[in-house]
Amino acid sequence: MSSSATRLLDIYHKLLTGASITKEEFAQKYEVDPRTIQRDLADIRLFLEEYRPDAELKYSHSTKGFHLAGQNNTLGKAETLALCKILLASRAFTKKRPIIF
Repeated sequence: MSSSATRLLDIYHKLLTGASITKEEFAQKYEVDPRTIQRDLADIRLFLEEYRPDAELKYSHSTKGFHLAGQNNTLGKAETLALCKILLASRAFTKKRPIIF
């Protein structure tokens, strides 16, 4: 049996990858009651409201599962250009350093 934190992170990771999850699937996987998974999903929903307002946990009647909607995990052209400029200006990759294992 694994911890509730591991279970929560597994559910959240599946949602981030775009998968649709069902309470029954995770209840069997972690050998808990489906109500426990429902509480985990409620915790994830609260987390999203506070830290990721662009994403929403939704239930799909067609798949009978939960999925993340409205999330934007990709960078636009302007954000990519800005990130490249910041990395190049920081000179973080200018020195050749020995690889230490």
